[in-house]
Amino acid sequence: MPGTAHGLNSRNRVAVERSTRNPRIAIAMSKFGLIASALSIIGVLTVVSFSATADDAPAAAATACLHKEFKTELVKSACAKGGQAEAKNVMKAFMKEKKIKSCNVCHSKLAPKYDLKNDALEQFQKAGGK
Repeated sequence: MPGTAHGLNSRNRVAVERSTRNPRIAIAMSKFGLIASALSIIGVLTVVSFSATADDAPAAAATACLHKEFKTELVKSACAKGGQAEAKNVMKAFMKEKKIKSCNVCHSKLAPKYDLKNDALEQFQKAGGK
């Protein structure tokens, strides 16, 4: 009988297939595959949404002026109009007009907080600022 379609190998193959084809195991594995796929999709969406909000947060925070109390009308109106970037542009134009060479004349530290020196307001007013 070896060499025929009903030989020894065909009987062993059927016996092996029958022993591994337990319907409960097949159902459990298909549920496991479905759950694993769903969790993978949820994980990817979570990572993508967190990375998108993390990237957007610094951009939104960078546009707003960090100082909330303004002693000059120039900076107050610039912050209201366009945030910190607008205030920086207005101050650069003021410096150019008044021929002030460096931001460090009035500021002890620059970005991101632009801390002022003790005599910054006095220097600003002497230069003609309001």
